[in-house]
Amino acid sequence: MSDIKEICDFLKKYRQVKNKKLEEVCHLLKKFKKQKEEMKLRGFNDFNYIELLKGFDDENTHSKIIAEFLNPDGSHYQGKIFLENFFRTLDIPFNIDNWNVITERFVRNCVDKGQGRIDIYMTNGKKHIILENKIGAGDQEAQIFKYVECLYKENEDSLKPEDIFVLYLTKNKSFPSKYSLDNYEIKNGYLENNGEIKAKIKCISYDEIFKWMQENLKEVENITNLSEAIKQYIKVVKKILGEEENIMNLKDYLLKEEHREVLITLIENKNEFEKYVKNDEECQKIIEEEKLGEVLAKIIDEINYKVLDKLKNIPDLNIIIEKNENSKYIDKLCIENKKNNKLICPEWPYNFVSKYAFKELALEVLKNGENNIIEKIIKLVTIEQ
Repeated sequence: MSDIKEICDFLKKYRQVKNKKLEEVCHLLKKFKKQKEEMKLRGFNDFNYIELLKGFDDENTHSKIIAEFLNPDGSHYQGKIFLENFFRTLDIPFNIDNWNVITERFVRNCVDKGQGRIDIYMTNGKKHIILENKIGAGDQEAQIFKYVECLYKENEDSLKPEDIFVLYLTKNKSFPSKYSLDNYEIKNGYLENNGEIKAKIKCISYDEIFKWMQENLKEVENITNLSEAIKQYIKVVKKILGEEENIMNLKDYLLKEEHREVLITLIENKNEFEKYVKNDEECQKIIEEEKLGEVLAKIIDEINYKVLDKLKNIPDLNIIIEKNENSKYIDKLCIENKKNNKLICPEWPYNFVSKYAFKELALEVLKNGENNIIEKIIKLVTIEQ
């Protein structure tokens, strides 16, 4: 009987502690909302028509905007001036004349790697530029490999390596993964297949897009609607780079060091928290307005990508991130030992099928730091020397 009472007392105390933590989450959300409203009253705002369409980090939207500016026949009616600025900014050694720009160019089974879609494809009939845009999406299988090989096949092998320029656009100038490169390797700015040079490649970041847009703005300062459109896009690019934010957002607020414990509680107990506040109308409204589920998913991805970027710099490790084309977030992580080609897709301690992918990985980082989880991952994959 005493054992049952002890268990009941323990569960009661546990519930009290848990409820106190959940109440702290609710209190913090209300505090955030109050500070945000105070900023609005002082005149701050985040209005941007581009974000109203799809969100500031939607890759398809960015590809369409970039392509429209690159297109000499685009609706800007400025001819090739933006294209010329682009070539100059990125030091692309091609003639500026007679370029066609295509978005979402499909590549269909021309090599034994399935079909794909080039985000932005440019050609003047002799030279070819492939721009692969990766804001948050992971690499698809053999993407870079099949895009380049298909160009050779379509042109009946008449192309030379210097005729193809691959631009790999990411937030932080990351390299494509082995999963995307397949048989290719990157050496001295070129894609090679078993020692044979296939194309030139340049990894670029949205910082180059920002610089390019600044140059474009100088060209059209007296054209009101066009200059305003460029200014709006520059703001979106700065937000991708983490440099633009007028009104405080919930993601950055939760990621503050002083809110770490509350964030851990929220990630661990999101569903339970939503049930706990079902009678708190104010807190429920904040959850809906701020899209708490999406915010947590972005936080988890952001934390994980920082770890994965560090793992990429470890010799003999190749990090492969997979994403479903219909998903914004990580679906699967694999780690390859390049010395023996051993490919491991760990299932523990990471929850790959959770709605919030890699929740355990992010929690480990929040609780114990990046270095701790990196050591655990290396032990997990058991890299053979």
